[in-house]
Amino acid sequence: MKCSNYATFSIDEYGHPYSWGKGHVGHASNTILDLPKMIETNTDNRIFTDMCANDDSILFYAPIRVYNIFPACGPSKGNT
Repeated sequence: MKCSNYATFSIDEYGHPYSWGKGHVGHASNTILDLPKMIETNTDNRIFTDMCANDDSILFYAPIRVYNIFPACGPSKGNT
């Protein structure tokens, strides 16, 4: 859990970001929320693992995941 001047942020066990307090991060309007609400993201279903907050902003970190490697095998000297 991290806090800015106006809001509190957290990440659940599945990597989804949440915020509550005053502000509009992820909620499309300037509202005051008493309970955590999931932040809507358009980030290709990234799994967030860490965050950093300062007085007026938040940064969520999602490491890059490798889904597929092509070709699956090749000669040890490369050039595939």
